[in-house]
Amino acid sequence: MHRIQTLRPAFTLVELLIVITILGILAAIVVPRFTSASVQTKENAMKEDLRRVRTQIELFKAQHNGLNPGEFYPSAPAPSGGEFVMIFTRFTDVNGIPSMVKTEDYRFGPYLPSFPTNPMNGLSDVRVGAFDGESFDGLTGWLYDPATGRFAPNLVGEDSSGKRFRDY
Repeated sequence: MHRIQTLRPAFTLVELLIVITILGILAAIVVPRFTSASVQTKENAMKEDLRRVRTQIELFKAQHNGLNPGEFYPSAPAPSGGEFVMIFTRFTDVNGIPSMVKTEDYRFGPYLPSFPTNPMNGLSDVRVGAFDGESFDGLTGWLYDPATGRFAPNLVGEDSSGKRFRDY
């Protein structure tokens, strides 16, 4: 009895290398697009957080006789970053002093359920005080100037469209 051996079709080493090379080229083209999309998503989330906080700053001013949050505050010359966050996440009186409990005097707010984290650097703390171009160091999530009401991301550099973060 003779056995007849049939050859099974299989890929050759050259064919496998060609397929792997093609897949590698396609991955090299596609992966940076996903990375770019991730950065743009973070930038869009940051812009939305900026819009939301700035809107709440305007609401605060409207309810507090034109005062910016922290403009009148017992700790001189301005509240700390933690105190600034409390102004937004708690009830406030007519002078913007926060309280955990809503009462007749503390009837405004809270303006935000929690303070947003800057999606670009993952930080949620706020540096309060006057700032200029030199203040942008990325060491906190946000910058806020109570004298002007300016609220900005604390980031160095530019976004994906070339706009400097300090100009936001």
